[in-house]
Amino acid sequence: MFFSKYATITAITVYIVIVGAVFNLLLRSIVDLQGQHRIVSEIFHAVVPTLFFIYWLFVVAPEKISFKVILPWLIYPIIYMIYTLLHGISTNFYPYPFVDVSKIGFEKAIINGLFVLVAFVILSFILIFISNKRSKSVK
Repeated sequence: MFFSKYATITAITVYIVIVGAVFNLLLRSIVDLQGQHRIVSEIFHAVVPTLFFIYWLFVVAPEKISFKVILPWLIYPIIYMIYTLLHGISTNFYPYPFVDVSKIGFEKAIINGLFVLVAFVILSFILIFISNKRSKSVK
């Protein structure tokens, strides 16, 4: 069961926390959501990342994870960024202003994407470090 593996759950935790962080740090101040859209956004970008992190930290039994898994974990965000840029170039729709090539240029969009990728790497290191420390204390 792929999704029940501890390393997979940890990777998903990284992805979900990054989604919440990017929204709350970069996008919250520039969107004006009202009504149901605001409620859904709060659930997706604040409640779910917080609860999933708490679930990972306190419910899922920790295991030792090799730092080598970080590179494969980056495949999904890299493919997503490539898709987002290619889709945006062909449709002129960019879901995030920090990768909107039509407004900021391709070079700046790539640089911004790399900053998000660095955030993935840093958070991955942090969660693996926490996991490895917790797995030693549980034994």
